[in-house]
Amino acid sequence: MEKKMMSDNCDRALAMAEFFNGSCAPGANDSRYNPHHAGAASLCRLCVGDDMGRSRCAPIAQERYFGHLGVLRCLQEGHGDVAFTKHSTIFQYADGKSQVPWARDLRSSNFRLLCTDGRIVPVSDFKSCHLAQIPGRMVGGTLCRLHLWMPCEENTTLFITMGKKIDQGDRVNIARMLTNAAKMFGQNSTLFRMFGTYHGSADVLFKDNTNGFKLVSIKGDYKEVFTSRFLHIMERSDPHKCINSATDSMPSFLALLASLIISYLLFN
Repeated sequence: MEKKMMSDNCDRALAMAEFFNGSCAPGANDSRYNPHHAGAASLCRLCVGDDMGRSRCAPIAQERYFGHLGVLRCLQEGHGDVAFTKHSTIFQYADGKSQVPWARDLRSSNFRLLCTDGRIVPVSDFKSCHLAQIPGRMVGGTLCRLHLWMPCEENTTLFITMGKKIDQGDRVNIARMLTNAAKMFGQNSTLFRMFGTYHGSADVLFKDNTNGFKLVSIKGDYKEVFTSRFLHIMERSDPHKCINSATDSMPSFLALLASLIISYLLFN
């Protein structure tokens, strides 16, 4: 699959459309992501939109097959055979973890991972069977202090101005504060929890399945955080580095997928 999609043809959307008979890749019919709508008909063929059929193939929650939960639903409802998602998706919503009607009978044992070496293994083997490994999320910040000016009158504007540059000591203190707060208000806290749903709302401060923070080097390069496999995929899917002249096509669905995918899921 990688050789097919990473061919000299820079139109990655079209390459995906030709590789799969039909897909649901929300955003494929949006000019912001696919300027020439290359392969849009095929890439949107399996999308369903909302309950009324609206927002079909739109990259928003109204499209029922959008996002990690959406691709799982696409498989469960029999519209797709293979999906790209995080390794944690199936464990978050299957085996009674979710109360949404379509997921109540979802069982992790009904899914398999497709490995790059041709093996088909249980979803629990994600550490040895995956497309790429990347950090789940990153917490970043500005290099400068922000000064906030908020007038006391109602219906007035909040002004934000840039102050002096944050030095390395400040950055270290901020990082330590966050990691210490995560330990104090983690999943076992009875006072307040930084991670998980809050009053019924999901992913409020961080993703619900976050369990802590890992410090990276203050002076480190981004290549130290991402794996070589992930960087290889990203570089090969960069339209600006493609040798074909058709570089103003979509900035690569595979790049988008690679930033989200941890493993292949096959509905058994």
